[in-house]
Amino acid sequence: LMDRMDESIRRFDAFFGFNEGKSFADISHCQQEFIGGGSNKHAHPALEHTSDAWNKLAIKNWADMILYEYIVQLFNEQKGVVQARQEHPATHLSFPDPITHNMADINEPKSEADTPIFWFTSRFGGAVVEEVYAKCGQYTMADDDGVQGKHGQDEEIDIIHVDGLKYINVDTIHPEGILRAKHLGLAQSGLADIVIASRIHEISDIFTPENKGRMFTLIQNPVERAVDMFYFLKEATWSPAHNTEHESMTLEEYAASDLLESNHLVRALSQNMESKITQADIEVAMEILRRKCIIGLPEHLEESIRRFDIAFGFIFFDPDIEQCRQSSFGQLYEQQQRHPVAEHSDDTLEILKEKNWADMMLYEYAQHLFDAQRDFLHYMAQNTPLTSFRKLNTPDDHARFLRKVMEFAPPSAPRKLTRADHQRSFWSYQGKVTPE
Repeated sequence: LMDRMDESIRRFDAFFGFNEGKSFADISHCQQEFIGGGSNKHAHPALEHTSDAWNKLAIKNWADMILYEYIVQLFNEQKGVVQARQEHPATHLSFPDPITHNMADINEPKSEADTPIFWFTSRFGGAVVEEVYAKCGQYTMADDDGVQGKHGQDEEIDIIHVDGLKYINVDTIHPEGILRAKHLGLAQSGLADIVIASRIHEISDIFTPENKGRMFTLIQNPVERAVDMFYFLKEATWSPAHNTEHESMTLEEYAASDLLESNHLVRALSQNMESKITQADIEVAMEILRRKCIIGLPEHLEESIRRFDIAFGFIFFDPDIEQCRQSSFGQLYEQQQRHPVAEHSDDTLEILKEKNWADMMLYEYAQHLFDAQRDFLHYMAQNTPLTSFRKLNTPDDHARFLRKVMEFAPPSAPRKLTRADHQRSFWSYQGKVTPE
């Protein structure tokens, strides 16, 4: 927009990578000289928008005035599209082929053949998806619950029922299970509504450019994650991860020991599980989240779930399901408060933070992405063909989905112009009274 020139230039620079590697002072001086004066400065006085001359020009250009109103709306809506790159400029990093080609970018047009993949990074995140989508929504999940009994030996992919919930008879958590899921054609089957996976690079290999995965996650504060993991390992005697050493340990002793998992998120995304973490590892992790992942935060749980809903068409119209979800939120909040981080000494928490320094950087970046994606996700939801959502099958579903999208719109988002708005603008610019 000409009347928002500084902001427009910043957006062009951020989105396309213009002026990277050049002196900011030199570029800024040149741009300001051009925008604010010199050969580009208008010698004539500004035209008042309420003047007769303005109104006559507006009437003669009535169609362009309607288009301009729509462009202003798009300008406001697109703020979220470029904000992530303003926070973290594009670094031209390369990823392994499966991530690059088999995992959709968040701004890539949606297809009905795509499958949502929840990147499972914490116990809390897994509990959220299990409660909200598997239990309340009765969505069909793929994790490792579907291979109970002898289903891990099934020769064909299928939906099974476990404790009243629906699962695919594959294991998407462990390496050998992921290979079997690929062999059985999980991505091509379209049976899974949500795939849960902790190994994001390995799981991306079961998808294809024709049947892509779409990544979303809940990123927990790394210190809170470490505290939560400590108490789980200490109390979960049934878990294979349980170690008798944990039973008598304090959190302070755990933080100082080699048993503490450090920088799990950055290591998982960069595939550097053993060596010293580098700046390149952190940049790869950030870029994967920026390009490929819809971010949720446990401290904004309900807002995060709403975003997942509109991103994937996970909209529930049954009041009983909505009541179940609200009840689940209450239980999940209680779970979050079971072992408050504030109960522990600052020194211990500082050790946890230092040992997870790279994950803390990634978490802070995820918070920026969460803010940046707000307007963007609503913009995408309003402009995505509804036939690309698997669970929205009828025109009535489509109408109710759009109403939900508008209900979830953030306060800063402008109202989307309707056909009636355009008609009113048409009659206004024609100098006529708007018809009833």
